[in-house]
Amino acid sequence: MAKLPDALKKLGETIPWKYERRHQLSLGKYKKLTRVTIPISMVCNFHCKYCSVFDFEKTKPSYKFLNEEDVRQILDGLRSSCFEPDMVTLAGAEPLLNPGLDKIVDLVVSRKFKRIEIISNATVLTKKNIEVLKRVTDIEFSIYPHSRKILDHLTGSVLLKELERSAAVNFRMVEEFYNYRERCSIDDPQANYDSCIMKDQCMVATKEGLYRCWILFILGVDVCPYDKAKMRAYLRKKTPFSKCATCSHWIGKKYVHETLNPDADSRVVDKAAALIDEF
Repeated sequence: MAKLPDALKKLGETIPWKYERRHQLSLGKYKKLTRVTIPISMVCNFHCKYCSVFDFEKTKPSYKFLNEEDVRQILDGLRSSCFEPDMVTLAGAEPLLNPGLDKIVDLVVSRKFKRIEIISNATVLTKKNIEVLKRVTDIEFSIYPHSRKILDHLTGSVLLKELERSAAVNFRMVEEFYNYRERCSIDDPQANYDSCIMKDQCMVATKEGLYRCWILFILGVDVCPYDKAKMRAYLRKKTPFSKCATCSHWIGKKYVHETLNPDADSRVVDKAAALIDEF
């Protein structure tokens, strides 16, 4: 039976650095941020081993892209449930591959959320996508060991300075992955649930409803439909989900990042660097 670290057994006693740094403007010391992620793209141009989308539990995404009307349905569902977050994150796989990104961002911007974030691997910084990125408040570029060249070309670039005029730009260095396919038996699922901030920081909004974390979304379990009473109960839930008994997110072994297709990913990185230099 796997045991939770003592430091994680009290909710709010500690916050992992990657979340504290990433959301420090809204998180404060221990404050929870009302934030949801909308996965607008289930397509990616990288091939990362242990990817939480494509290499997890043998699941396959049920769609490639959400369109403007899909996102409108999600936002209307949240509103009808009287749950409107402070921050909306558009993510994927790789959101900049979504052909309808500009219309989606315009729609989300029109809803007047305090903050709108896009998380990207920075490989598709076309002129069109750059204009879209300039409309959001937060940009996070995920940098992997095999994509450091992108960081080198972005650092000090005219493109980065242009983006920073309108948005807070953060680089997240992804050096290790969890293997979410590994199962462990948690000695105290309730403590696992209480200590996990994913249920508050990583809620996922989809057409079928709201998931309390990305893992539940990928598994397609424990979703709450857009209903005011059900949503209130779901967000106030104090007992663990079924996955909490086997989820080793906080205590599982981390693996050094690897790409399953080095040649293909290298070509993607080279093209990305060229796009940055062309700006």
